[in-house]
Amino acid sequence: MMNKSIYQNERREGAGHTIPRPLCLIAAVFLCAGLLCSASLSAAGSLTPQEKRGRHIYIRTESPSGEKIRAYIGKDLMEAPGSAMPCAGCHGMDGLGRPESGVIPTNVTWEHMTKPYGVRHESGRTHPPYTGETLARSIAEGIDPAGNRLDPSMPLYLLSKQDMADLVAYMKRLGSLSDPGVSPSGIRIGTLLPSHGQLTGAGAAMRAAVEAYFMEINQQGGLYNRRLELVAAEYGAGATAPVVKARTMIEEGDVFALAAGLFAGAEGEVAALVEAEGVPFIGPLTLFPQDPHTLNNATFYVFSGLGDQARALVDYATQRQKRPAMAVVYDSTGTRHGIIEAAREQLRKHGLAAVSVIGFGGGRPDAARTVRELQQAGVDSLLFFGSPEALKSVLAEADRVQWQPLVLLAGAQSAKELFAMPLSFHEKIVLSSPTAPSDLHGPGAVEFALLAEKYRLSPDHKAAQISAYAAARILVEGLKSGGRELTREKLVKALEGLYRFETGVTPRISYAPNRRTGALGAHIITVDLVDKTFRPAGDWITPR
Repeated sequence: MMNKSIYQNERREGAGHTIPRPLCLIAAVFLCAGLLCSASLSAAGSLTPQEKRGRHIYIRTESPSGEKIRAYIGKDLMEAPGSAMPCAGCHGMDGLGRPESGVIPTNVTWEHMTKPYGVRHESGRTHPPYTGETLARSIAEGIDPAGNRLDPSMPLYLLSKQDMADLVAYMKRLGSLSDPGVSPSGIRIGTLLPSHGQLTGAGAAMRAAVEAYFMEINQQGGLYNRRLELVAAEYGAGATAPVVKARTMIEEGDVFALAAGLFAGAEGEVAALVEAEGVPFIGPLTLFPQDPHTLNNATFYVFSGLGDQARALVDYATQRQKRPAMAVVYDSTGTRHGIIEAAREQLRKHGLAAVSVIGFGGGRPDAARTVRELQQAGVDSLLFFGSPEALKSVLAEADRVQWQPLVLLAGAQSAKELFAMPLSFHEKIVLSSPTAPSDLHGPGAVEFALLAEKYRLSPDHKAAQISAYAAARILVEGLKSGGRELTREKLVKALEGLYRFETGVTPRISYAPNRRTGALGAHIITVDLVDKTFRPAGDWITPR
């Protein structure tokens, strides 16, 4: 028999915390995970402060106050951080349940759980409708309103009384509101762009391309009679400015999704934010997408970042030299560690290891010492991450001692600076690029050309325009496939189903539940130092 107070039989640990009785710990996450996971269906702007806190708990399984939320898992009640058990992974953003590993989570929208005649589950378990009090008891003790224990395969959560109250307040809104940024007449799409600095021109070009494409869609009747509206937020100086602006846009801007942003240096932080908030983010132009081994849910990249480009370069080197003796030289003050690890891991896949890994600081390596060390180690392939000036100093010294390894460079490079490298490295320098002129093909390329002419898009920053246009096309395709009854989760599912989608301006785009980079891999381009041109060095390489 349950006590009237849901906390009466609980032992306490710290002020304001409650720990469920051991025998009750297993099942609450089944209910909690499901009940929590429709949070993104509520428009953040219409929530009270308490409901917003509850939404935060639902999405992140973390307390806004900093209090710990713990999960208890399995028969032995193993303890884990609550954040290790994200609710949306089980019940989905709509609360309807996402079957996984043989478990079928129940419908946990508030309307369903408070049916006046009660609820009957597929297992035969029945119970009266939930109330705020019985919901809190279920989360804390794993017991439904009839006193039945919930599915024992699910863990329970431990959270403070205040967090519980916030969570329950938010649960009462589940299923009653639509996703932010969607109305019967429109869909609001956000983008994040710099207001100053070297990237301002590229950001303006991206905005113009997306606005032009949206205007074309709207002139054709929109999507299911909804007009697309681009909400552009500009951020100022400071390393945290893009993240602050992104958070403000998500919490106050009433946007359904984000697309085609430009925020160099804050990619990881912005991606973490949109993941935590469950906001779909399509096609950020970024050199550093998240760790490819970390499965993002809401973030979709158009192109590979430097990590996957480095992998493609390793694959190319092994095709060209079978078992290259490769070294990695990098600027330790400007190169992200994950890129180096990506290259080393790709070497291991080929049964190889880096012969030498040399980092240098201050932007300039000790060229004589570096070349001497690499030459003595028998290096024949050099994967280099650093400025053109740093590279030129190393290659000038290599030229002096008549040592010409294959030089591999990840990412876009300045033609003017590359063509100034020593002539002895003619066709010995290759670089990766996520785009190439050959990508512009078919009807999609014609559409982009006509769009650029009609809306008088600037001839400058063409690469940025193409990236933004591609992101917008991918987004629109996902919105079409998502259907009239649009939700963020439906958009994510639709994007996951894209396979070899033709944008006309990029390689074909494919996503999957375990893949969030559309054009995975890179073109490999060789540098002709005689004619001062770039030439394809082979087919597109997708890292194996």
